[in-house]
Amino acid sequence: MSLSLRKLEKILAKYNFVVNKYYYKKSSENKEEIEEEEIEEIISHRCIYLELIYIQNAEHFLLYIPPEYTFNLDTNISNSYELIHLDIHHDQNQIENKLINDKYTNLFIEEQDDTNQLLENHYNKSIDLKNIPSRDNTNLVDIHKQINRIKKCTEHLAFKPCVLFKNYLCTILPDNNSIYYSIKSKTYKSKKQLFVSINLTYFFSKIEHSVNHFLTNLLTIRKGIYEIIDINHNNHIQLFNSLVSKQHSLSSLSNISNKRDVLETYLTKSLGILKNVNKAESNILEKLDDLSTDKSSNAQEILNLNNGLINIHKHRANLFKLLLEIRLNIEDHILSIDKIMFDNNVIMKQLSNNFNMLDNIVLELS
Repeated sequence: MSLSLRKLEKILAKYNFVVNKYYYKKSSENKEEIEEEEIEEIISHRCIYLELIYIQNAEHFLLYIPPEYTFNLDTNISNSYELIHLDIHHDQNQIENKLINDKYTNLFIEEQDDTNQLLENHYNKSIDLKNIPSRDNTNLVDIHKQINRIKKCTEHLAFKPCVLFKNYLCTILPDNNSIYYSIKSKTYKSKKQLFVSINLTYFFSKIEHSVNHFLTNLLTIRKGIYEIIDINHNNHIQLFNSLVSKQHSLSSLSNISNKRDVLETYLTKSLGILKNVNKAESNILEKLDDLSTDKSSNAQEILNLNNGLINIHKHRANLFKLLLEIRLNIEDHILSIDKIMFDNNVIMKQLSNNFNMLDNIVLELS
């Protein structure tokens, strides 16, 4: 298509979205030069994901660039990262499948277009694991299992969950297939970050109608995923308590939400500060606009207002970093707990089955 990356950035800026990171795949093709009887290798860097931030509330998400758009990226850009495809394999056992169907099937997320999307039972994806450092194998298989559980919430929606962990990006494509990448030359944190991704074509169709409507949908999906994971945290705790003895009750696990509440409070307060900063910026811009039409305006006053804008932009940049860090901690918290709880659930169920088999053996012998 004729749309260029530069033009896309201008459209995004028009709607108050800024690009925080560029993710691209390197590909090569051979172009035969008949006259010189040589073959020239052409390297292209096709951009496939953009991490976007909405400047009004620092909400971030991934914009997926489908194959029909070809955006060749200038890799000299400091915030551009190469993606290298990974193959991951995990076969679910019967207990995992039953728990997934029981705990993730009867949940739904309601998108703002009044369509209730019920979860379906398509949770048996299987791909191969190769060329990954052994220390990361277990974590990536865990994330593979986790993202395939979470994706059930959005299988029939345009919004898809993605997880960033260390220098690995685990994504769900619009057709609900899982794709995994290693991110080359990326400084990483050992925390899991949950993104929502959206197809570029769908994104355009929504923001042209209403940016606020799109953002409401995005927040609904993100909060819906949080709520589904929280519901399953409680389900896991109840199951644990039913499987262990009364002397070893795990009711204290209900306190795991306390840290999350503290982080959510920080997030709310920081968003309030950002709102005030944006309001202050709007006031200065209005004054500058008035002064631009006033021939008697004071040059020093205009200079002071412009300096004020510079300070506001610096303050907002720091707020963006703080907000992204808080959201990172929230997402790492809920994803880590979900993984632990689910694994414990599988183990406890296996233990319960083993004890039942022992009981049956004892009964047969009696």
